[in-house]
Amino acid sequence: MNDATSREPSERLLRAILGFVAALLALSVVLQNPGGQPAFFEPGAVFHYYLGAKYMNEIGPFDFYACAVAADAESETIQTWQAETPVRDLRTYALAPAGTLHCPRDRFTPQRWSAFVHDVSWVTATAAPSGWDETITDKGYNATPFLSVVFGRLAAVVPIDRWRARFLLFNLDMLFVAIAIGIVWSSAGATIALLTLLLCVGYFGNFGRIGGNFGQYAWFPCLALAVAAWRARRPALGGGALGLAAGLQAFPVLLAIPIVIGGVRAVCRRDRDGWKRTVMFFASLAVALGCCVAVGSTSARGPAAWQEWREKIAVHSSYLRGEVFDIGLPNLIADIVSSDRASSESYTEDTPHSAARNAALGTHVRLWRFCAVVLILLTCAAAWCVPEEALFACGFVPIYALLALSPYYYFALALLPFMAVGMARSQWAILVGLLVIVLGVHLAMWGGSYISFVFARHFAGAVLIASFMTLTALVPLGGRVFGARTNADGPGCHV
Repeated sequence: MNDATSREPSERLLRAILGFVAALLALSVVLQNPGGQPAFFEPGAVFHYYLGAKYMNEIGPFDFYACAVAADAESETIQTWQAETPVRDLRTYALAPAGTLHCPRDRFTPQRWSAFVHDVSWVTATAAPSGWDETITDKGYNATPFLSVVFGRLAAVVPIDRWRARFLLFNLDMLFVAIAIGIVWSSAGATIALLTLLLCVGYFGNFGRIGGNFGQYAWFPCLALAVAAWRARRPALGGGALGLAAGLQAFPVLLAIPIVIGGVRAVCRRDRDGWKRTVMFFASLAVALGCCVAVGSTSARGPAAWQEWREKIAVHSSYLRGEVFDIGLPNLIADIVSSDRASSESYTEDTPHSAARNAALGTHVRLWRFCAVVLILLTCAAAWCVPEEALFACGFVPIYALLALSPYYYFALALLPFMAVGMARSQWAILVGLLVIVLGVHLAMWGGSYISFVFARHFAGAVLIASFMTLTALVPLGGRVFGARTNADGPGCHV
C-alpha cells in the first residue's frame, strides 16, 4: 500500500469532522431567538460597528458617545444613560459625566437624527440597561474610513426593523470566517482547514463575539486569500488581497515585512523570478491601498476622514499600551516597569491604572524600542531561513513588537498553521503546538471572554504570548542551526 493510499481513511475522517463542525456552527447561527437576534450576539460590537459605520458622516471618530447619549435622551423607551453616567471623551480618552459632552447635532439632517435615535434605541434594547454603562467607557469606533464607507452604505440600505435583514446583516462575520476556511481548504487541504476552523472556534475562548457582529472580521478572508495567492505564486493577487485587508483593519500590512526579507534574499541569490514576485506583490499592495484610500475619501467627510482617523488612532494606540487586557510588547514592558498592578472590574475602574502604566512606559520607551528591534531582527533572520511560501508565518512578531492591539485582532493567529505550510515538519509541529498551548491556556484563564481586568491573569497571558512570539522567530533559526530539513512535504502539502 503506497503512502497516498494509507492516508485515505484518515482524510475521509478529517473531512467528515470538518463538515460536522461546520454544520454545528451553521446550526448555532440559524437557531436565533424569536426576536431575530442571532444565537451568537455581541451587543457592544453591534453598537460600535453598526452605528459607527452607518453614521460616520455625522459622528466622525470623536463624537460617537456624545451623540449616542443625546439620542438616548430622546428615546421614547427607557433611557439607558443619565447625565451623571461616566462617558469616555474620545478626543482625550479621559472619563467625563455624560451631561458635559456635546453632540454636534448640526451635522445631522432631521431625518438622519430621527434614524439615529431609532437605531440607538433598538441596539440598546438588545441588552439590559445596566450592561450599557461600560460600553460608553470603551474606546469608540476605530475602523478605517474605507470600512466605514463600505459597511456604512450596506447598513443604510438594510433596515434593522426586519428580523431577516438583521439576521443576515449581523452574521456577515460568520460568512467571512467560512469563506476564509474555504480558501484554506482549497489551498492546503482538509487537515489545515480543520485546524484553522478549530483555532477560530477556540481562539482566546471567544468565538461567540464573531457572530452577531458587523464587519469586524471582514479582513480575515482577505488575509487568507493573500496567503493562498502567495503560496500559489500569484503575487499580484496576494498583494492586492493584503492591501484590502489592511484597508479594512490597518494592522495586516505589517505581515508584509517578511516578504521584503524574502525579496532581499532572492536578490542576493540572483533569483530573478523571486525578486520579481516580490516587486509585483508590493506594487499590487500599493495599488490596493490606494484604492482603499480613494474609496474611504468618498464619504461626506472627504479625504479629511483619513486625517481624523489617524489622529484618533494615535490617541487610541497610546492608551492601549497601558490597558490591562490588550496584547503587545509595549503592554508587557508597561506591566514590568510600572508599580501599578491593580486589578479592576470595569473600563471605568481601569482608566487610572492604564494611565499609570502608560506613564511608566513613557519613562522606559527606550527599553521597549530596544526589545522591539531585537525581535524584529530575529524575525528578519527567521524569514531568511524559511521557504518562500511560508514567509507570512514570520509576520506576527513585528505586529507584536510594534503595536498594542485588542486580543480580537490576534484572531489572525488562526491562520498560522496555514501560513507555516512549507516549513520542515518538525518546525511546523512546534509552532502549531505552541499556538494551541497559548490559546488553550487563555481559554482556561479567561473563561470564554478575551476581556479580563484581573492583572495576574493578564500578566500570565502576556508572558506566555511574549514567549510564543519569541519562539516563533527562534524555531526557524533553530532549524537552520541544527540542520532541520526545510522542504515541501510538511503537513498540509499533500492532504
